[in-house]
Amino acid sequence: MAVDAVCLVVDDEPHIRRAVRNALAAEFDRVLEAATANEALDLAAASRPARALAIGLVATVLITADMLILTITEAASFLSILFEVVSAFGTVGLSMGLTPDLSVVGKLVISLTMLLGRIGPLAVGFALVARPRHALFSYAEGKVFVG
Repeated sequence: MAVDAVCLVVDDEPHIRRAVRNALAAEFDRVLEAATANEALDLAAASRPARALAIGLVATVLITADMLILTITEAASFLSILFEVVSAFGTVGLSMGLTPDLSVVGKLVISLTMLLGRIGPLAVGFALVARPRHALFSYAEGKVFVG
């Protein structure tokens, strides 16, 4: 799943929007324009359902994969494993007492689930598929004499 880098330019002057859009076009996959704050909010709101669906889908796939691994490697009831996995993903700190009795593989799976749940599935996805961007700036170099 490719992630589009999107930038929203908001300005009431069309020539400024056009200049900024042209400057940003090389850095972003899509550059959206809005003349008013209301237009900008409408454009931003249009992308939210897709983002929420992506987060839900990634979370569901992760929880299902963890459930499959733990069901194979652990001798515990399905509901206990489900509770542990969902609790780990939500980083809520609840447990049915199964975690200390997990195998090494089980503890690694639960630990990774906690980490991914804390960072967020969408952030992890962006980090994995985002292409590197070139900086639009450079740091000044020089010798500074003090004293």
